[in-house]
Amino acid sequence: MIIKKISIILVLMLLTAKAQTIQDNYLIFSFNINEPSKSQKNYEIYIYSAIEKLYQGNYKDAQNDINIINNYAKVNNDTILELFSELLKGSAFMQSGYFAKAYYIFYNISENKKSKDSSLYPLLLINVGIISSKLNKYESAVNYFNKAIFISNNELNKAFSYNYCGNVYLKLNKQDTAFEYIIKSMQLNEKIKNDYLSALSYFHLANYYQYINIKDSAVYYLNKSINISNNKSYIDLIAENYLKLGEIYINTSENKSALENLKKAEFYANQSNNIFLLMQIFKKLSEIYSNTENYKNSYLYLKKYEGLKDSIFSKQNNLIIFESEIRTAYNLSQSDYNNIKSQTKLNNSIIRQKNIFIGVLIVICIILSLLLAYLIYRYIKMKKEV
Repeated sequence: MIIKKISIILVLMLLTAKAQTIQDNYLIFSFNINEPSKSQKNYEIYIYSAIEKLYQGNYKDAQNDINIINNYAKVNNDTILELFSELLKGSAFMQSGYFAKAYYIFYNISENKKSKDSSLYPLLLINVGIISSKLNKYESAVNYFNKAIFISNNELNKAFSYNYCGNVYLKLNKQDTAFEYIIKSMQLNEKIKNDYLSALSYFHLANYYQYINIKDSAVYYLNKSINISNNKSYIDLIAENYLKLGEIYINTSENKSALENLKKAEFYANQSNNIFLLMQIFKKLSEIYSNTENYKNSYLYLKKYEGLKDSIFSKQNNLIIFESEIRTAYNLSQSDYNNIKSQTKLNNSIIRQKNIFIGVLIVICIILSLLLAYLIYRYIKMKKEV
């Protein structure tokens, strides 16, 4: 029997960065396979194919490759590869802006016992943390990031955890802790020297300075982030930086600068087809056009914003979030949750049947009442005629 060792190290997070080559991309993999079979080599082609398609914003075709990887993993009982394919699937949803679906996937695999025994587990916690923050679950996000910091042996994972967690602390109005975490991330990166982490650190540091109302520092660090991102083609991060610049200039009533930066943000976000990012940009563009009394364009971008908002926060996505929150609140296993869900459907079916029966009875009573009233009326009329 061939003893197989597969270690998959994801050294940059979650497909949030863009780069010109895979080796310098947001995902870097290390495969250590002893005596690999032909079929084992084949799935590597689909992994890199999926990465390239996600990089290009081609999420639908990437999903086909991810499904092939997932099926191969299940057939060969390869736990690590199966977890990894789920991670790719969640990343595809997150990058395209469908955070509720991504959250549901990441939460499920992070709660899986096999996941907790895997070297990928700290990364899964970081993913859930990022998604939680996108869904405004800031306390939960902080818990996931800090847990990832505590259990991770990977310095890059720790650095990203500190970085993202610092930005979430700003949302919780804990600016001192936020600054401390961002600086810790930058100190770790002095040894790692990861370009995307540098660009992300400057972006989050700019958020901090915007929060404490130091505009010049915020603009300075946003431009530093843009310079790195442009050199490495981190498209989404470029768009986020220009969006942040637009927001800063809106707040200072510098409408011309605000519009220029927001249009740049729209250009880059369209390249990656990041729906959630485009939604934020459209909202700000509607605002700036309204400020400059260009109400036609303001209305146009407002409709674009509302259209994307409806597509992202659909009833289906809200249901996914609701189901996940129910499971989290009551600490249910998947089988327990499915049993409760089945019982709930059965109860609802019984209630519907009762309601239908009661409705039929009411209709029959109404018909009988009308018939009785008619008979009484006929009786009285005949009696008068006699």
